[in-house]
Amino acid sequence: MSDPNHTFRSLAFFKSDDSGKRLVALESAIELIKTRVGVSGADLTSEMNSLSTYVDQILDAAEPK
Repeated sequence: MSDPNHTFRSLAFFKSDDSGKRLVALESAIELIKTRVGVSGADLTSEMNSLSTYVDQILDAAEPK
């Protein structure tokens, strides 16, 4: 189980190749979904349908600008 205060593992992300970065982003997106469903009562099916979008958004946000 991940630590909710350190969901995004930045060190692992920045030291990884593209597939490793996607895995770290996936872990973070799943944590986001768990929180949205558990705290705000978001629909799990709808959130899971957005999983790929969340992963892509995390990857985009983590790119140096």
